[in-house]
Amino acid sequence: MKDTESLTGQAYQHLKLEVLSGRIPAGSQVDAKAIGDALGVSRTPVREAMLRLANEGVLEVNARRGVRVLPLSVNDLRSIYQVITAIEVEAVFLLASCDTRDDSIAELEAATSRMASAITEEDGEKWNLADESFHRALLRGSGNTHLAEAGNTYRDIAQRAHFVALRLVPLSQKARSADAHTDLIKKIAAGDAFNARELHRTQRDRGGELLVTALRTLRLDQL
Repeated sequence: MKDTESLTGQAYQHLKLEVLSGRIPAGSQVDAKAIGDALGVSRTPVREAMLRLANEGVLEVNARRGVRVLPLSVNDLRSIYQVITAIEVEAVFLLASCDTRDDSIAELEAATSRMASAITEEDGEKWNLADESFHRALLRGSGNTHLAEAGNTYRDIAQRAHFVALRLVPLSQKARSADAHTDLIKKIAAGDAFNARELHRTQRDRGGELLVTALRTLRLDQL
């Protein structure tokens, strides 16, 4: 029989995916009983999972109004991108400064290879997933678990809006982004920490503004 901690983890992963994928839309109420029934668990691990997601800024728990998915405004997204940029820029610096970075570089190269394949196949969704893998590999490669955890948390919060915005970006722009990723890998591999950091800062600032503009084009006030 599974212990409470593992059941909570199962409920957390399930509920988080439901929200990030948009299957439970922003502003919707979350029914603990329905989630528990779907997973075959009691309400207790589901409630614990909800509290964890509330601490991450994904859900709002209110004693009178219940639990709902917190909407993410375009202004919220801009602020979150700024936080992600600050964290990732430091991750890049740490990774490029590290003597044992070969495994991380291999991960980054594999992600950019998948991005290139997606462009050839004109598969935007595959590109989005490969791009997400690239950025999470940067965080892991920093060697700072606290930094990586914070970065992943903010990427999770932004992900549902991020994927909507990326669908609006043409493949030609995604190809340029993949090339920029390759340039960053070269600087990391060379141990050029300062220039790698500045290059990634420029890429993140430009990319964040591009995605926010894409959402505004759709006149999406919140997601």
